[in-house]
Amino acid sequence: MVKAYGVWHKVGLDAWNIARPAVFLIDRSGAIRYSFIADRQTEFPTSAEIDDALRTLPESPELP
Repeated sequence: MVKAYGVWHKVGLDAWNIARPAVFLIDRSGAIRYSFIADRQTEFPTSAEIDDALRTLPESPELP
């Protein structure tokens, strides 16, 4: 999965064969609506950035 989502980090200054920190918001149809992929192992989106991205997602019906 890390290769499929483009977050696999083969070689870097801080790590080898590791996933980069990443966040994906995926809607019910499977479309990626927001993505954050870090360049370094110490980077993460803020909770405000994730909240803002969540607010932009279209409303969807509840699952049964």
